[in-house]
Amino acid sequence: MRQLLSPELRASVAPSLSSPDMYGQALRDLKRLFGSPSVVVGACIRKLRTIEPIQPRSNRDIERFYFELHGTLNVLRHRGCNVELQSLATLQGVVQKLPQSLQEKWAKKTFHLSPGQATLENLDQWLEELVVVNRTLESTELRDDSGLGPRASYHHMGRKVNVTAQKKGIGLLSSEEKSRSCALCEKEHILCACPQFKEATPVRRAEIAKKLQQCFACLSASHRARFCPFKVSCGVDGCKQRHHRLLHGSPRA
Repeated sequence: MRQLLSPELRASVAPSLSSPDMYGQALRDLKRLFGSPSVVVGACIRKLRTIEPIQPRSNRDIERFYFELHGTLNVLRHRGCNVELQSLATLQGVVQKLPQSLQEKWAKKTFHLSPGQATLENLDQWLEELVVVNRTLESTELRDDSGLGPRASYHHMGRKVNVTAQKKGIGLLSSEEKSRSCALCEKEHILCACPQFKEATPVRRAEIAKKLQQCFACLSASHRARFCPFKVSCGVDGCKQRHHRLLHGSPRA
């Protein structure tokens, strides 16, 4: 327990940590002093306001930013804080922490959401898509198939990526284009953004994911769930399982 507490919290319950018999009292003290709904929600809002901005041209920093945002929103979802999740002011504050290039892409995304109003949850899902696509691209980039033709390059999220052109290909199909082609409807988006997939029940989504050989953790086809580098829990109703939230409620997940 000592290792899980910040120095401030550790100091506040230090006397209760002197013996294992007093751990129950320590937990009650922590809940009473720091676990009230208003305190937890206030801490989440402060966290959203103080997340470090994303460094330009850094895919790893986009992941870091997403994980911090997603974890905080999971707490708000678990608490049923719909007002905070719908807050336009908080959303604008978080968007300001994106690099200019991502702010422009987010603006295009919000245009397609109209006439509805964009929310923190929309931003969370959009950043998740960026992270999953980038991880898929990295998996593609690491494959070295010497039987294919010369290597070409393109820029993805501010980073130069090498891809291989097909020997007999009439045109170059970049790995980005390939990875963004939906496995279900073959349109230009990934599976978790597919309207047809999202309209299905959780049970049906799990069946589709299994049939298409998608990772149950991130809905990518580049690996299996047990090898998934995407270390984020579901978060729906406080669920801590490592399946994608669109699969929550399915026995398969």
